[in-house]
Order: sequence, then C-alpha cells, then structure tokens
Amino acid sequence: MNAGGTREFDRSTLGHGGKYSYCIAENETTEWQPLHIQKGYSQETSTVTVFAGEAPNQFQNHTAQKAESILLTLADRMAALGTFNINGHSEMAVVLCPEHYQTCQSQDWDKKKIQEFLQKHAFRTRAELIRGGILEEEVQPEDEKTKIYAVESPDDILLVVGGGDAGRFSACIPGWGSLHYCRSVTKPLNQATCDT
Repeated sequence: MNAGGTREFDRSTLGHGGKYSYCIAENETTEWQPLHIQKGYSQETSTVTVFAGEAPNQFQNHTAQKAESILLTLADRMAALGTFNINGHSEMAVVLCPEHYQTCQSQDWDKKKIQEFLQKHAFRTRAELIRGGILEEEVQPEDEKTKIYAVESPDDILLVVGGGDAGRFSACIPGWGSLHYCRSVTKPLNQATCDT
C-alpha cells in the first residue's frame, strides 16, 4: 500500500507507529523519584530518555486490591514468549497508571521494591522456551524448573508512572535489541530547541 504517493523506506513485516513518534510523559507528581533524577540529573533539569522498544504491551487489573496481585499480572505480561526480553536480552520500560501506582504506594511498595519483585517474578521456565520454539533443543527434566528471566537485573526495568486516571491500565514495553548494543540513554533537553 502506498499512502499519498510516498516513497518506500521501510519494508518491515508489520511496522510500528513508534518509528514516527512514540512519547510517554512521566507523572512527576508522585512520591517516587523521577527517572531523570535516578539517572543523575537535578530536579530542575528537563531530560528525555530514549529507549528502543516494542509497542506498549498493555495489561489491566481492575479488581486487585493488593499491590502484589497487580505486580504478578504485570510480571506475567513482561515474560511473554514472543519478546526480545524473554532471555534477559534487553531493558524493559514499565509504565504504571496512577491507580496501580496509588495501590502500590499505599502499601509501601517503592520503585526499588517493585523492580526487584518484577525481576524475580517475570520469568518462564527453560522448558516453556523450548516448547515455544525459542530454544531449539529437546526438553530435559531439569528444564521444567530452570527459570529464564525477562530482565537480568532489577536496574534493567525503567519504571515510571504515566497516563491518565481513566482506569487500571498499565503497560510494559519490551526492549528492541540486545543489552550488548542497545541501552536507554537520558540526556538534558536544550530549552532553546523546545521553543515553538
């Protein structure tokens, strides 16, 4: 399909709207330290974090009253077989909606505790990866208990609060590529380039 007489420039399988524009604003009015401060910038510095990611993988949990239940739903979504992350190959962004954040915060779940919990619970077994064709080998008995994590370290989870108050919908954004050559980058914005 050729829309508007444009020239072909990308023959990807399905495409991704994020190739053109894909921005998520962090809600900095929470009790949590904003991402740019975690990355070493001052409160007053306006920054942008660039991250090569898949489309947002939305999840919803409208009924859970416990932070742990919400986070288990998220961990399951993070460990989907079809992402680059399933072998701990990349960073992953997590955007908690305000309602999920409020549940977690009110039960004393800070960013670090959430990142550690998600890293520990976002996994598949080696047997699941083999059955899913991610690993091309025969299932061995020990594979049923061997865990393969979605991220190698809690620090590989870029956790922010974002979105509106329209419901209990949050998202994880699996990384695109490998940690060996693709990491998020945070830089200060030059205010002169932001003027319209």
